[in-house]
Amino acid sequence: MSGKTYDVELTSTADKELALLKPYVEEVVKIILVLEKEPNAGHPLKGNLHRFRALEFSLPGSGQYRAAYVVLEDKKTCVVFAIGPHEGFYDNVKLRAKAIKKRHHLN
Repeated sequence: MSGKTYDVELTSTADKELALLKPYVEEVVKIILVLEKEPNAGHPLKGNLHRFRALEFSLPGSGQYRAAYVVLEDKKTCVVFAIGPHEGFYDNVKLRAKAIKKRHHLN
């Protein structure tokens, strides 16, 4: 099967975080767009974050990064809502998860 099967959307906050990753923005976009064909590429999160996934990647000289997202099967869309370094990342995800759940009517 060729071509994309899912859309990938970034929240405005994730878009701003992406912009902060200069000069790696293009590389990070390519990594995130893997979700178009492989929406479950990231590892599933646990506990209260069980509906969400995190895609891991590294940037040269910058260390480990993550992109948190949710797969909306009914809309065939992956919504990326956080992008950042591994350190402190999951605390940030927990704060945003409530808004994402409310916006997309997730339980």
